[in-house]
Amino acid sequence: MDGTDLLKLPWLLPAPESISSQVNQATSAEALLKLCQYSLNLSQCEKLSKALLKSGALGSLSTTFNLGILSNTTTDMLPAVLRISAARHGIALNIECADYDQVMQVALGSSIPFADAQLDAILVALDERFFPDCNFTDVTPRLAKCQALCAQIAEALENKYQIPLIFQTVVDRGEALFGSLDLRQAGTRRNTFYFLNAYIAETLGGGSNVVFDVAALAEIVGLSIWYDPLQYFMAKLSFSQVVLPLYAEYLARLIAAMKGQSKKCLVFDLDNTIWGGVIGDDGLDGITLGQGSIGGEAFLAVQKCILDYHQRGIMLAVSSKNTHDIAMQVFEQHDDMLIKKEHIQVFQANWEDKAS
Repeated sequence: MDGTDLLKLPWLLPAPESISSQVNQATSAEALLKLCQYSLNLSQCEKLSKALLKSGALGSLSTTFNLGILSNTTTDMLPAVLRISAARHGIALNIECADYDQVMQVALGSSIPFADAQLDAILVALDERFFPDCNFTDVTPRLAKCQALCAQIAEALENKYQIPLIFQTVVDRGEALFGSLDLRQAGTRRNTFYFLNAYIAETLGGGSNVVFDVAALAEIVGLSIWYDPLQYFMAKLSFSQVVLPLYAEYLARLIAAMKGQSKKCLVFDLDNTIWGGVIGDDGLDGITLGQGSIGGEAFLAVQKCILDYHQRGIMLAVSSKNTHDIAMQVFEQHDDMLIKKEHIQVFQANWEDKAS
């Protein structure tokens, strides 16, 4: 899966062609909220968001979160998409956006857009262009200036609102001034924002504050996709419109985790999932798993990924249409299995419906 695949939110069902008419015809909160489960583009999100607000459907969700958004770039398109993504996670999201490029005014007090909002958190979404340009003759290093600026904003907002901050890492546009030496040369974009993001993660993300690692997300997608210079100069958008659903989905996941709704268990199938073939038909020696073949090594990589989640504290469970004793043989007897019986909290292999 490459960056363009990720933009489609492939873990969700694609939106049907009739999505617009389904929004118009929905007569209940349940019907509207169900439409949030599809992978929607910007225009579809905007239409559904208006319907959710007009109908009051978000009021049926049990969890509410009030978010303030503070940025030096345009955020007008974000609320609709973010509202859909949050609803997908069972959260009714109320959003207050500060005016365009009012970061310092809000932080230092001359502008108070969040005064009566009773916010649960403030998203501090700083674009690279917020920070001072490189000046190699300046006695004060660019990185130190950027760190001081972030610290000043964080301290002022914390003192004023006394709520968690969601501090965004900064995406470097990737234009190399010194080529491969950019990471080493102080003052370049690569050097400055690499170490600034480390500072944000280690210093500003402590306590009740949270880091939203947008820089990592942009790297996965690809900077050539993430940035659209035309959209920036026309509308001062920090990133391309096509990225908005993905950005909103990852931010909604973070908000859900802040409300105690992080995922705690990974449930997986067996045949053609963690090994190739069907154990009941192919037998222990007939399944594809292990070194020496493309497929076998690919399934080992899947198992390694699952074990990485286990190492970070995620519980593992199996749900498979299989004969229990035959399926268990692979865990007990196959020499190349990385996942062992003791890694699994619940092992359910039978012929009943897996979803049930």
